Amino acid sequence: MHPVHERAGHWYLFAGAALIAALLYGAITGAWTFAIVALLIAALYWLLRRSPPVTKVISIAAAGYTFDGGFTAWNDCEGFWIVRTPAYAELHIRRKTPGWNREVSIQTGDIDMARIRAQLSQFLEEQTDRKEYLIDRIIRLCKL
Repeated sequence: MHPVHERAGHWYLFAGAALIAALLYGAITGAWTFAIVALLIAALYWLLRRSPPVTKVISIAAAGYTFDGGFTAWNDCEGFWIVRTPAYAELHIRRKTPGWNREVSIQTGDIDMARIRAQLSQFLEEQTDRKEYLIDRIIRLCKL
């Protein structure tokens, strides 16, 4: 989950221009499927961003953490890291299990990051070499 961004008029103008450019490109080159996909992506984005983000809860205990009702023991985790951006801080906990949902990522709000770091350091190694993912940076900079 990413923060809800306040977008200025020029953001909508640029997004609309990009959509019109994609539709025109599809029409001119005869790539109708490209135009349809561009239109579907714009519609899906609009539908997804209309609803408010879902609030999820994480609680940390000596045995592990509970995230959104699911418990994970510390033995099943590789480590944690904290990403700081100008707008928010985000806690990442990486699990040892393979799969697409190996990582828990949660925005911490106004909670003191030093306190979170001190608590988690008792159970997990902080992976200080980890940074914000490129796709997350693009999403943040483009306010998507």
